Amino acid sequence: MSEVSVKPQDRAVGGFDLPLGPAQKPRFLGVQEVLNILRNTCSSPDIPQYVPRGSKEDQYFVVNNSGNCDRRKRGLQSQFWDDCGEWLSGPSNNTTFHCDAQQKLKKVVLRDGMYCLERTKDRKTVFSPLEPQPNADSILTVKRYYAKHTDYCAYEKKRHLAGSCTP
Repeated sequence: MSEVSVKPQDRAVGGFDLPLGPAQKPRFLGVQEVLNILRNTCSSPDIPQYVPRGSKEDQYFVVNNSGNCDRRKRGLQSQFWDDCGEWLSGPSNNTTFHCDAQQKLKKVVLRDGMYCLERTKDRKTVFSPLEPQPNADSILTVKRYYAKHTDYCAYEKKRHLAGSCTP
């Protein structure tokens, strides 16, 4: 996200404006928001395979990642096309969630073969097993990648991968 002004004709086609956060500045989407967006768009046949050319300032895009799922099944790394130059990879993480009957996400950890909620009590981490244990189809793994542009460190991107092909 940056302070540079972009003309509407220079913006990449197919993007959606990021929501506004504190001080009326665009903010990244939370995991629950990403899941809701994917749930509402992933059945559309019009999802592109990559983010289109043009400015992506303060926008998010939904892309079909099935090509990378196929690559990972063959033991290859994912490839993400980008017309913005080089990015410096930041941290990435896998987070496991339980999706309840109301489609709300709760972060869970697999501990001794059981899905648990992780809490802190008296400065100690406590794991409480979910009762009953969730079905496998209600567990979702989300991989998040973070990166900053090598030339313009104010430019940041965050990529979410959700579903069966996350590592």
